[in-house]
Amino acid sequence: MRSAFMLLATRMGSLHAFERTRCSATVRKWLGGRPPSADTIGRVVNTVDGDEIRGIIATVFRRLKRGKGFQPLPGCNWVPLVLDGHESHKSFRRHCAGCCTRKLKTAGGEKIQYYHRHVAAHLVGRDFEFLVDLEPIGKGDSEIAAARRLYGRVHAAYSRAYDVVLGDALYSSAGFWKDVLDKNKQIITVLKDERRTLVAETNALIGSVPPVIDGQNGQRREIRDLPENNGWSQVERSVRVVQSIETKNVKRQLTGESESVGSTWLWATSIPQQELGARSLVRVAHKRWSIENEGFNTLANTWHANHVYRHDAKAIENFILLTFLALNLFRVFFHRNLKPQRRQRMTALRVAECIKAGVDADALIFDTS
Repeated sequence: MRSAFMLLATRMGSLHAFERTRCSATVRKWLGGRPPSADTIGRVVNTVDGDEIRGIIATVFRRLKRGKGFQPLPGCNWVPLVLDGHESHKSFRRHCAGCCTRKLKTAGGEKIQYYHRHVAAHLVGRDFEFLVDLEPIGKGDSEIAAARRLYGRVHAAYSRAYDVVLGDALYSSAGFWKDVLDKNKQIITVLKDERRTLVAETNALIGSVPPVIDGQNGQRREIRDLPENNGWSQVERSVRVVQSIETKNVKRQLTGESESVGSTWLWATSIPQQELGARSLVRVAHKRWSIENEGFNTLANTWHANHVYRHDAKAIENFILLTFLALNLFRVFFHRNLKPQRRQRMTALRVAECIKAGVDADALIFDTS
């Protein structure tokens, strides 16, 4: 397991790339001996209980929290917990017993595509995000069902770590809302379904609400706040709806011309006005995109989380959890251990590249000596 973690922490990208560093003195020193083969690493990770890795991630967070290393968002002093679904990989050929399937029309006719998908959760702090857990979406399973299982497990381990749950329009589900409210937590989700009575009532009333103007990072927001709406009977309580009409200037790369781009967002929330004002609520709600940008995109593009190290459902889950652990520890190191002057001169990616280069260079020198 140490070898698997080192592979992911140094961002080697594949088991065979890590195997080329077996002669590295740094690798041997850290592992306490010669690292195992690529096949052995994949086989061992496939036998590990994922809850053990989850326990290590939770221990890291508790120590981080105890040391005041993870701070809430400025302005509102809240920590959001974001949940969202992600497809880790897909293929028309490679598959395992745990793969989900779908039929797609291609130029060569209808084909079966195999894929793995999961729901992930992470905490958003003032300086960085912390990835906490994931739940696979199995055959015949739905994302919201997997999210409810994941939320129950995350709340048991991180009940005092967050204040509000954020989700996209899919999470505007009465069952998911009740799960969150039953835990005495707040929730903010996107509203999109025009068939909802809640959306219809909001559209009928929102025009009479005077707007609040807000601006941040070159963006103008026209916010309207409906404190109580009874159009969602399944939740069995009044729901607050906030609308944000947003405009910003975008410079097109092709033409070099500036263009004004607009979007309108509706959010449903359980948070009363007296606890969180409209401006702060919209800013918190927009943190939902952090799981896409600082979560899935960073994991896939920089930390090779979409690479299939061993094609087995359990191995895929464990490798992603280990990548969560590696990225969390790197972020703690970057934001809490490096001096501000160093962080101003070097990006996080540059520091990660230096760590990887140190292992690569050591292996090369050892091989040629």
